Amino acid sequence: MAATVEQAIYSLLIADAPVVALISTHGLTTADAVTLRTTVADLPAPLTVSTTYYARAVSTTTVSLHPTAGDATGNTNRENITDAGTGTHTCIPAGRKKEAFTFTADAGTDLLTSTRYRIYPMQLPQESILDAIVFGRILGNRVRSLDGPSGLGFPDIFTVSWGATHRAAKTLGVAVRQAMDGFVGTIAGWYLASILITNEVDVPEPSAGAEQKARYGIRHEWSIWHPETP
Repeated sequence: MAATVEQAIYSLLIADAPVVALISTHGLTTADAVTLRTTVADLPAPLTVSTTYYARAVSTTTVSLHPTAGDATGNTNRENITDAGTGTHTCIPAGRKKEAFTFTADAGTDLLTSTRYRIYPMQLPQESILDAIVFGRILGNRVRSLDGPSGLGFPDIFTVSWGATHRAAKTLGVAVRQAMDGFVGTIAGWYLASILITNEVDVPEPSAGAEQKARYGIRHEWSIWHPETP
């Protein structure tokens, strides 16, 4: 499957609102210590890269920042954000092996909103925040005619919807299926003539060790028909 088709699948998943709502969660709990960074060194004012903040989980996709864990728990002394800053901002949980997430800041509400979508090619990163989606190629089928290559491909790909519980994995799997099954159209400049589901199974996960939380997966397999050039 060409990289452009992989990008089309990625774009299709993040363009679907139910999927985005499920996989853009920040994964923090109230009183978690975090640090911040930005690509242009212009965090939303008055936040700085040298300060440890404590997050209050306002919703599954938003947090407020506080100077102490007690303030985060009691919802006091919320950092007063006055602008959105510039560049790409990242929130990094301190002292825990959890994946950082990118965010946008709202000066009106003083909230950080997670904007990173956890969709990965081939492999789920170790200690990734869940929920998450992994996708990849199974077979790279191509149609040939008597004159040679026809320019039409129909690769088989897989997606695995990962969750911290079986219910979470099934819920994410339903959102992925609804976003992809039967889709016809142009995504990321690539025309997909047909996406058809061919299989759906639970993914067995080895027993979790002392330092690894259990994960549950729902695997879908797809046949995607597309021209090999846009």
